[in-house]
Amino acid sequence: SGYASLTHYDLPSNYVASCGCVGRSTFYPTAALNRYAYGSNTSIGPSCGSCFELRLVSTPLALPPPTPGTNEPWGDGIYYTPQQVASGSTPNLVVKIIDLCPGAGGPWCNATRFDNGTVQGNSLGFDVHFDLAWPSKAISKGFFPGDHDYGAWNVSYQAVSCERWAGWKDRAALGSDWDQQ
Repeated sequence: SGYASLTHYDLPSNYVASCGCVGRSTFYPTAALNRYAYGSNTSIGPSCGSCFELRLVSTPLALPPPTPGTNEPWGDGIYYTPQQVASGSTPNLVVKIIDLCPGAGGPWCNATRFDNGTVQGNSLGFDVHFDLAWPSKAISKGFFPGDHDYGAWNVSYQAVSCERWAGWKDRAALGSDWDQQ
């Protein structure tokens, strides 16, 4: 558990991504994970098939509105207080990890572990990055608040039982497509 960054990418329905999870899993909330957290540079990583609850925290690339009574700069970003996040009142969903963020990963997927054991986070300083398959018929169009796409979010995450994942009761959405391995 901890804090991470979140972006989104297009993933076609019925696509068998790098984890080899069956294509039907894309009918439910899924995500890719950055290489460092995924645990592999190629093929199936130890995080494949894991489930995480993601909770929106803030929009790091857009300043939030100023605190009332201050002269802070004005922004149209969104920021949830630690109390709101802890109370469970912020937008959240449970995703299943079915994919790996792309190679170099740009500024998001590029957290890395060096030979000396130190870790360098991504452009926002996070070791963990989720890339949500979006848009998805499995995720409400209103999941992301605001009136436009902010592109990147800070989120809290926690590993949870996949029994909480929306696809858990759909037997056709579970398992691997071994022909793809």
